[in-house]
Amino acid sequence: NMLINTPNTNDSGVELTGSIQQEDPQLIRGRESVYRKHPSRARSLFQDSLGSVTIADVAEENIKLENVPEEGADGGELEDDNQPGLLEILLNGFIAITQLIAQSSYIGTNIIMMAWSITYHSWLTFVLLLWAMFMWMLPNQRKTMLRTSPFLVLYAEFLLLAQYLYGMNFTDEELPQQIQGLNLRQIGFEKYLQLPVKPLLIKTLYTLMFWITLRQHNQERWEARNSSTIADMVAPLQIGVGAATTAMGGESQTKTNQFVQKTGLVVRGFLTKYWIWVVASILFAIGISGQRMTVFRIIYMALALVFILTFQLSWVVWRKIMYSFWLTVIIYSMLILIMMYTYQFDNFPEYWVKLGIPAALQLDIGLEKFDTTELFVRLLTPTFFVVITVIQLYYFHKDFLAISDIKSRGTSSVRPSDRPSEG
Repeated sequence: NMLINTPNTNDSGVELTGSIQQEDPQLIRGRESVYRKHPSRARSLFQDSLGSVTIADVAEENIKLENVPEEGADGGELEDDNQPGLLEILLNGFIAITQLIAQSSYIGTNIIMMAWSITYHSWLTFVLLLWAMFMWMLPNQRKTMLRTSPFLVLYAEFLLLAQYLYGMNFTDEELPQQIQGLNLRQIGFEKYLQLPVKPLLIKTLYTLMFWITLRQHNQERWEARNSSTIADMVAPLQIGVGAATTAMGGESQTKTNQFVQKTGLVVRGFLTKYWIWVVASILFAIGISGQRMTVFRIIYMALALVFILTFQLSWVVWRKIMYSFWLTVIIYSMLILIMMYTYQFDNFPEYWVKLGIPAALQLDIGLEKFDTTELFVRLLTPTFFVVITVIQLYYFHKDFLAISDIKSRGTSSVRPSDRPSEG
């Protein structure tokens, strides 16, 4: 039963109040609001003669929510109409996956920066390589990458404009590639006589990932400002920002998000258990592969043997040294990549000779010049290994230690019979 009382108006203004009575108040009284600790107070509106509206506290009102049956329609049919369809669930799932990719675009941006640098070898792309390596080593990589994304996009656009200019049919007098002995090709200004649109297209595709990261950065900034505005608007009404923003979401979106979250947890749990063994296998493969043995490969093999022997001898020690071990592997791989990358530039073999390292010893170390086709393959191996090792260290290492902790038998997902014994 509902009773609405309208008081008399006077010259000072018009009072708009309402009191609702109900037989069973257990629907709302059974829960306590998380937004106030004191007894809740309802709100009433007061409008004066000038039209201004103010909000005042009145006695608490309990509202019983009941389903209103649809006239001329069956309740079951109405529920069926509200159920999400298969196409809607698939669409919401696609949107959720797209949002997940956008939120994780900083990882793809780092990988694309390294791929760009080894695809087109030059001093300008070497900046991208150093930039990516610096980002990999930061503890808060995502935040830093999002903040630097505007500068990254500007730098990529500069490279695109330079490539567009050097893709035109200009003569060497109009657009030279050497100025007073300076090789502009190694700087990054190279002419492509055959299919000049190919490098421009590839670099444009690389830049798209940078734009996605920049868009994610701008979107998060807009959402932060928007959430602050909503919080200021709903504060007098005692409504949470989450309730105000998620009330518009449908049932199908909730179910889809739950499915995506469960799938993500399953995939993450699988990768946490087995990604470390993928990295260890590739580490061992790098140490034994190749036509000739070099110092670089010998050190890789030594690191692989340290990993295997420590695992066999002491499980506790192996777990304790894992963080330092992976960090050492990452730094060593980055140093190899930098030395191999810079060795391909002009006059660098002579610089090594001036440091007291003859040409024969440079070859034994693993420093040698490659042609354009073979250079990409040679640089791809350390680049790929740096990426997968960084992923292991920063994204799966803590979870792996948690599930492999012998002392946490009750909380660990690894059974005692599956754990190796300490030795």
